[in-house]
Amino acid sequence: MEMVYCRGCAKQIHHSALACVQCGAQQAAPSGQAAQRNIIKLIAVGFLWSLVLWFVVLFVVGAIAGVMDPANAQASGERLGQMLSGPVLLAAICLSVALTVYGKLPGTAKPGGAAAS
Repeated sequence: MEMVYCRGCAKQIHHSALACVQCGAQQAAPSGQAAQRNIIKLIAVGFLWSLVLWFVVLFVVGAIAGVMDPANAQASGERLGQMLSGPVLLAAICLSVALTVYGKLPGTAKPGGAAAS
């Protein structure tokens, strides 16, 4: 039975323990078992974030159009929304994919990323 020392309290624990029984500190994954991220969750979170980014950008553009031309706020906002909807969605998807891959969006962090920094 191979024993190692706990990262939190330095008590001896079994090498395959995920958490210390004494202090509850999380331990590294057992050797040979790399922690993986759930691909379905990553796709769902990335998709939701791209929709959020798309909506926020279009809302801000519409608000700016309304402030710039208050007399024709609705018409100019609709015109800008129609022109920018596709390109902004594409940019939001690209940005969301990149940030998801690097684990920078909430809900997409890489396992062990906090301990490594």
